[in-house]
Amino acid sequence: MNAVNWLTQKPYRGINTMLLEPGEYATFKQIKDAGGRAYCTSHFYGIKV
Repeated sequence: MNAVNWLTQKPYRGINTMLLEPGEYATFKQIKDAGGRAYCTSHFYGIKV
């Protein structure tokens, strides 16, 4: 399994395939729109769902 977008289920391409671990990732906006909450920290590398 590769890194995919949580909402669209499209696989990430390019350098992201090397930088991200396998799993689902979402943007802050996608999480907010789905009714969830996301928090940003100084050590933020992505939101793994």
